[in-house]
Amino acid sequence: MFDGYRNYPEKTAEVLKDGWYYSGDYGFIYDNELFVIGRKKDIIIVAGKNIYPEDIEDMVGRIENVLPGRVIAFGEEDNELGTEVISVIAETNLIQENDKKQLIYKIKAEGMAIDLSIKNVYLVPPSWLIKSSAGKPSRSANKQRILEEKLKG
Repeated sequence: MFDGYRNYPEKTAEVLKDGWYYSGDYGFIYDNELFVIGRKKDIIIVAGKNIYPEDIEDMVGRIENVLPGRVIAFGEEDNELGTEVISVIAETNLIQENDKKQLIYKIKAEGMAIDLSIKNVYLVPPSWLIKSSAGKPSRSANKQRILEEKLKG
């Protein structure tokens, strides 16, 4: 069904091996049904614990003043700790710094309520997030964008 990416032989070589297509998805079979549970490259590993960014994004997306569907969660390397930490980018309409601080606190508190420690919360204005060709916010592109902005200061 799949014989390669159009005009991307390097990408095709990465995913096709001996006639098998390696999608990069994690999944399992239960009662002869396949369940896809996440993408290998997106999983956040905090002190050996696998965390699925979709779970964080769904939780944060339900918080008041966060624009629904406009959230990205990703792992950010913390060299001092020797592991990844959870980082979140969330679009909001809030402008006042005090309101933003309260929203950051709420996001971190909601994470703790489900046993997750969200270390970094980046609040951005509406339409800031980069979308993939499928129309969904792209984790890798947005992670790269926010980290580049962080480096600039």
